[in-house]
Amino acid sequence: MLTRAYQAFKVVKNNELNKRRLAQHSIGDYSLSLLLIWIEIETILKLLRYYEKMANGYPNNLSFINRNWLVLKNIYNANNNKYELVLGHKSTSLRKIRNEIVHNGLIMSKDEHNKYYEAAKWMRDMLLEQLQPQEVYLSRRRRLKN
Repeated sequence: MLTRAYQAFKVVKNNELNKRRLAQHSIGDYSLSLLLIWIEIETILKLLRYYEKMANGYPNNLSFINRNWLVLKNIYNANNNKYELVLGHKSTSLRKIRNEIVHNGLIMSKDEHNKYYEAAKWMRDMLLEQLQPQEVYLSRRRRLKN
C-alpha cells in the first residue's frame, strides 16, 4: 500500500487530531478547530476513493467529489442540508470556508463554528462507517498487483 495511504490511516486511527481540535476549541480558536475536523473528512474521502480506484493511485486532491459518487450520494440522501453545509458548492460550505481559513486567516465566531462543526462531525461519522479496515486495503492492493 502507498505511503500516503498508510499515513492517511494513521490520521484516521490516531485520536491526536481530535485532541488538538478540542484544545483549539477550548482556547477559542474556532477556525483551527474546524480545519482539524476538515482534515479528517478530507483524509477519509481520499481513502474511500483510493479503495475504489486503487489502480489510479492515492488521490492528490478532491476533484473526484461529486454527489453522484455512491459514497456521497448515500450521505446526501441521508441529510442533504448537512451535506451541502460541508461539501456543497456554495461559498458558505465548509469546503469553501476551509480555503478562507487557510489562505486568508478567517477567524470564526463560536456560533459560526458550531453551525459547521455539527454538520462536519456528522459527515465524518457517516464517512467512517463506510471506511474499510486497513487490512482490506492491503489485501485488495495485493490482488491488484498479481
